[in-house]
Amino acid sequence: MKNLNDKQKKYLNIFWIIFLTPIFLLVLIFTLISLGWLGFMPTFEELENPLRNLATEVYSTDGKIIGTYYLDENRNTIEYKD
Repeated sequence: MKNLNDKQKKYLNIFWIIFLTPIFLLVLIFTLISLGWLGFMPTFEELENPLRNLATEVYSTDGKIIGTYYLDENRNTIEYKD
């Protein structure tokens, strides 16, 4: 009977290790990200209001540009080869 109880303890320990290890790693990763050790993390305000100086282009249904709207600078994205 004691042998069965030792097996149960062994399986219970393995279960808790398998269950708690991913949770611990997830908490560790989020902690390291929030401390800035794994790279830059923007604030919610920066995510909600990105600062881009790109012009807004309005296209017609046939794909031609109708108008371009911008505040300070008329910037457009280009490909590397351009």
